Amino acid sequence: TNEWVLGLALVVLAIMFRSWFYVSFVTYMPTWIHEQGRTLAMGGKFLFSFTAFLGAGSLLGGVLSDRIGRWQVIALGLGCLCPAYWYFLNALNPDIQIILLAVMGVLVGLTLPASIVLAQEVWSRGVGLASALVIGLGWVPGGIGAAVTGLLADKYSLTIGLRALLIAPVLGVGCMLIFVALRRGREA
Repeated sequence: TNEWVLGLALVVLAIMFRSWFYVSFVTYMPTWIHEQGRTLAMGGKFLFSFTAFLGAGSLLGGVLSDRIGRWQVIALGLGCLCPAYWYFLNALNPDIQIILLAVMGVLVGLTLPASIVLAQEVWSRGVGLASALVIGLGWVPGGIGAAVTGLLADKYSLTIGLRALLIAPVLGVGCMLIFVALRRGREA
C-alpha cells in the first residue's frame, strides 16, 4: 500500500507544480506584457488566447492519454512547456508570442484529464478521493506559488519572477519520471 500512496503523492505533486505555473502565469503575464511596452488590453488578449487553448488542450489530453498513456501525456505536456515558455519570454514579436501562448495553453491543458485518470488508476479503491486530491489539493500550491512568484517579482523584477517559473514544469516532469521508475521497479 505504501507504493500506492507514493504513486498518488507523485501524481498530486506533479499537478501541484503545474498549478504553480498556471496560477502564477495567468496572474502576472498581463502585467508583464504591459511592462514590455504593450497595452493592458493586449495582455488581456494574450490571457484569453492562453486559456482558450488550455480548454482545447484538456480535450486533447483525454484523447491522447487513452492512446499513449497517462503519465506520458503529463510528462510530455510539462516537458514541452519548458521550451515553449522560455521562447515566449524571449520572443520580441507579439505574433510569435501569441502562437507560443496557444502552444503553452494546449500543453498545460493536456495534463489535467490525464492526471485525474492516472490518480484514479493508482488509487483504484478510492477513485473519489484520488480525484479530489488531484483537483483540490493539486490547486492549493497554485496560490502559494503565485505568492512566491510575486515575492521574487517584488524583490528583483517581474521578468525574474516569471523566469523562475521554468522550474515548476521541470519538477513536475521529475515527479512523473520517479513515478514511472517506481512503477517499473514494482513490475520487475
